[in-house]
Amino acid sequence: MSDEWFRLLFHEDYIKVDWHDDTAAEVDAIVDLLELEKGCSILDCCCGYGRHAIPLAERGYRVIGIDLSPTMLQKAARDAHAKGVCFDLVQADARDLPFAEEFDVVLNLFTAFGYFQREGDNLRVLRETARVLKPGGRFLLDTVHHDFLVRHFSPQSWQVHEGILLLEERRFDPIESRIEGIWTIVNPDGSRRSYPHSIRTYTFAELRLLLAIVGLDAIQVYGGYDERALDWDASRMLIISCKGDR
Repeated sequence: MSDEWFRLLFHEDYIKVDWHDDTAAEVDAIVDLLELEKGCSILDCCCGYGRHAIPLAERGYRVIGIDLSPTMLQKAARDAHAKGVCFDLVQADARDLPFAEEFDVVLNLFTAFGYFQREGDNLRVLRETARVLKPGGRFLLDTVHHDFLVRHFSPQSWQVHEGILLLEERRFDPIESRIEGIWTIVNPDGSRRSYPHSIRTYTFAELRLLLAIVGLDAIQVYGGYDERALDWDASRMLIISCKGDR
């Protein structure tokens, strides 16, 4: 599998099958969990097509979204314009953020962390996150929970929405702690395309250590946006960490 599989996946086909009916509730939870003050500066790292960035900007927060995919950013710009929302979108690699120490909050949501085969590259993402945060700034990381995944692992699943079938075939590599898989998208006319994906999964203890290495202190962890406790039956893991004051 290509080390940069994400350059292939995040295009028009991904948008067609990224189905969500919980975005509003997630945004409400983000505001509450981080106790966001009006006008605070937020970096949505790997913002995709602006699913969270746009509603946050609508609420008056100063949002910048970054993503590597031009397709995602173009859709975010179109959707923001349609809603009369203004915020900045920047094409950038999360390993090399074009910002200084200027954000009150950084978000990394919906398992947009752990893409890289080299652990050093994943650590670079966290190091860059810490660098661009102001002292006292907070980082919210939302990712798949490794312990749940191992207990409930399924090698195949599928969903159908508006005539489009998404088939996911996957295997878990216990040595690298990675999900390796293929997404196959079948359109109503029968045409299909397949895309590889590969995600490094983490335990809370692993991520707490990585965050500490880059100068971020994990201060809260939840098993979902509803603030449930993190346990083996929680499929998500939300970690709030803080950059220490100088």
